[in-house]
Amino acid sequence: MSGNNSTRSVGDAGCPRCGFAYKWNGKQCGHCNYPQSRPTKPGSKGMPRNSGDSVDPDGVLLREFKRSAAACHQMLLNRRPAESPYAVLFEIGDQSAWACAIGATEESLAWRVAAEMKSSKEQLTDSQHAVLMRWEAPGDTAEWYWLDENPALIAALEEIPDYEHNAAVYQAVQEVCLNAFRELDDEGTFGRGAERERLVIGVSNVDRDFRDFLPLLAKVNPPGVISRLEEQFREVDALVKELFG
Repeated sequence: MSGNNSTRSVGDAGCPRCGFAYKWNGKQCGHCNYPQSRPTKPGSKGMPRNSGDSVDPDGVLLREFKRSAAACHQMLLNRRPAESPYAVLFEIGDQSAWACAIGATEESLAWRVAAEMKSSKEQLTDSQHAVLMRWEAPGDTAEWYWLDENPALIAALEEIPDYEHNAAVYQAVQEVCLNAFRELDDEGTFGRGAERERLVIGVSNVDRDFRDFLPLLAKVNPPGVISRLEEQFREVDALVKELFG
């Protein structure tokens, strides 16, 4: 269950601390560093500060990104208890100081397919619609649930000098957000094992092609999640070629 930080026995398939199997070799874990202490947080003594520290010297962004991402996941669990969370993402604007957490479930994505099928004049199957639309515009359509904006997060972004139209600053903010997801993941917020493997976490921007964010998603998701996304995008490319040449 999400949020459960209890350890498991060493004989289980995954790491007894974090539950992940993809970094566990039976003795050591490359995700949480088990059985040693957890990896040193970026910026602490003995470890170089990362690019995110330049925009978040006091840790306010990290704290608020964590708060909103955790709240978004909990929102899905509370509002849609019978549904399966599929994604928790942060939409981060690159043209202005703005960010908001969004989430979707398997069922909400399926609703959109049904609605589009009803109104579409094209003779596509349900599965074809699902392939084309699942990642068409995260956060920009009704099947995505928006968490209320976090005023403290927006205020912290507005305090960053030269945020607008500054690629380096934008990338640094993304890194802070990814660090927030890493810490939540390490704490078990998004579940363990198979539950975690079903969920996509990370950053996106509705004004850009979602697949552009795959390298960033790969930093905070198990390989199985990324393989699933890559396969979905291959299906999109093949279907577009088949339908439109």
